[in-house]
Amino acid sequence: MSAGTLKIDCEQGATFSLIIAYKDPDQKAIDLTGYTARMVVKQHKSSTDSLVILTTENDRITIDGEAGEIELAISADDTADFSQGYYVYDLIITSDGGEVSRIVEGYFVVDGGVS
Repeated sequence: MSAGTLKIDCEQGATFSLIIAYKDPDQKAIDLTGYTARMVVKQHKSSTDSLVILTTENDRITIDGEAGEIELAISADDTADFSQGYYVYDLIITSDGGEVSRIVEGYFVVDGGVS
């Protein structure tokens, strides 16, 4: 299955949370039990520096395996340091058997705050 495309909006200085439901073509949840995940946000695909990295290892990604849900989370303290603008990201999952899949990609838009 090829990666889906999703524009993600993030408010600068606010707690960010998003749940992505991973489903098959029949809209049934894909069991992600035993999977790990990694999401990298960068200015451009070729950038060497990242705005933020979310992983299951750094607790910024939580996976509900049976439900096929991936929860992304970034604290308000961390988003306060983000500069307003358009970035790119992709979300990669890895099975306990080592199979790697890019499931979603797109723009990560930081909306600057006033306060």
